[in-house]
Amino acid sequence: MTCNLNPITIIFILFFLLPLGVVGAIVPWNFPLMLLTWKICPALAMGNTIVLKPATFTRLSALLLAQICAEAGLPPGVFNVVTGGGAFGSKLATHGDVDKVAFTGSTEVRLGDSQGVEVVVNLHVDYQSVFI
Repeated sequence: MTCNLNPITIIFILFFLLPLGVVGAIVPWNFPLMLLTWKICPALAMGNTIVLKPATFTRLSALLLAQICAEAGLPPGVFNVVTGGGAFGSKLATHGDVDKVAFTGSTEVRLGDSQGVEVVVNLHVDYQSVFI
């Protein structure tokens, strides 16, 4: 049996990383600064804009980070923080202008009724009894 493979094979793999647009990020109360930076840094690095909804009890760390980003020269409107109760998270997740939702939270939290809105969603779940 002979193998007719060319010994010099050149393979080109091209892929493009393009910004999605508006990323909605919803973070819980535990580890607030760490979790929000895990969401906003990759999104900003890819050229997206962020609308962050922190947990109600830990919103000051998100507001302080937004202030630091503004002082560092991040253009207005690139990193936005929306504070409020759980209803704001549902509104953010189902808003028509949000292209991707990054969500970390418990399974009891409901992101809202999608109402025909198509959104790419990232769910961060723990590894115990995962059911999506």
